[in-house]
Amino acid sequence: TESTKELFDTKNISAIMNIQRKVLENGYSLLIEGGLLVYATCSFTKSQNEDIIQSFLDKFNENKPITIRSSEIEKMPCKEVKINENDIGYRFDPEISQTGGLFICIIQKPIPK
Repeated sequence: TESTKELFDTKNISAIMNIQRKVLENGYSLLIEGGLLVYATCSFTKSQNEDIIQSFLDKFNENKPITIRSSEIEKMPCKEVKINENDIGYRFDPEISQTGGLFICIIQKPIPK
């Protein structure tokens, strides 16, 4: 449909990704030290998932946020995906998970030393 084409237009995806970045950064700024933030999208594109997380992680030099594993999520029909050498997220493939596609990354705000 025409509205679907508009949604996947390059300009719209770019605008959506900017909103995703802002929501992630705002949510993280509200976390207490040691708090957890769950970044989840109904997208399965790398640019809206791993790339957003990597961009977010790159903004921090000290007190860098960390991604954490979830034994509960790992029981679900998903696969672990590497964001970089140390950080992970979870991708739910539409065919395997019977969803429209999903990505989850759990981020912890470190406690300063």
